[in-house]
Amino acid sequence: MFKLPAQIPTLEDAVEVLTDYLEFECIKDGRISLLGEINKLLLSNDEVLVQGIEDETDQALAKTEEISQEIERRTKASDAYPFKLQRGGYSLEVVSSTTEYWVYVYLLLSTRLNMSAHKRHNDIDG
Repeated sequence: MFKLPAQIPTLEDAVEVLTDYLEFECIKDGRISLLGEINKLLLSNDEVLVQGIEDETDQALAKTEEISQEIERRTKASDAYPFKLQRGGYSLEVVSSTTEYWVYVYLLLSTRLNMSAHKRHNDIDG
């Protein structure tokens, strides 16, 4: 499970964890390519096992599809979800012009902040 600010997930993490990470990346950049971000995770993971005839491209496409489905599920669960899938589910864009966006960002970051290493801020023990 990834924690901010130092960890990134691996492709073996749950789809919810990967989606949270990609939302974080999208918040930073405004728009991301899901496949491009998955490929970055593949490159950073030197322990990818190739089984049978599957290769990294197949794995990246399968993960991208899983993440797109998770984003669609989140979109259906709330009209206030601040992300939109674009380009047939291969691109993610953040909609930052709503109050709900700020609430979502706060909740996303608070669930991913590494509180064991960074729990004190302005003399407040989080």
